[in-house]
Amino acid sequence: MASKYNIELISCGFNCKEEQLRSPKVVRIALFQHKLVPFPTTTPIQEMKYALFKFANKAIRIAARAGVNIFCFPETWNMPYAFCTREKTPWCEYAENAQFGPTTKMLQELASIHNMVIISPILERDEIHNDSVWNTAVVIDNHGDYLGKHRKNHIPRSADFSEPIYYVEGNTGHPVFEV
Repeated sequence: MASKYNIELISCGFNCKEEQLRSPKVVRIALFQHKLVPFPTTTPIQEMKYALFKFANKAIRIAARAGVNIFCFPETWNMPYAFCTREKTPWCEYAENAQFGPTTKMLQELASIHNMVIISPILERDEIHNDSVWNTAVVIDNHGDYLGKHRKNHIPRSADFSEPIYYVEGNTGHPVFEV
């Protein structure tokens, strides 16, 4: 299935000392890295998001068939990587509500279907706080429930790479999520 969609799947493992009183627990983690779907960055945002959702759906199905328990997306996976530019428009239009936005809703369904925890870093638009934009990792449990989020708290600043153009430093500390 991976070769059909031109997705490279690499598996790694390590052994640990067996315990005497309980069976080993197998955890399989998928780290997703991708190229932008083959559209120019001028593609309408809704069309680009739909194509990325479709591709992510395929990758998660492949991971599920491989027995993956935790699926991790890269930073702002559901948009072109724009942080190397100084243009706020149209990139901040990709920002959405972390808990109720279309990316989280789509992934909640997939997490539930495949019994998989999903970590989804997105640009979050916080309507409650004056439409602030955050670089946020959304955590969804294996039942499809929204567990919470972590907002990136270190933001690089340099002459040609200044992320504060896009979002502000996080305010969620370092939360721990129990799944």
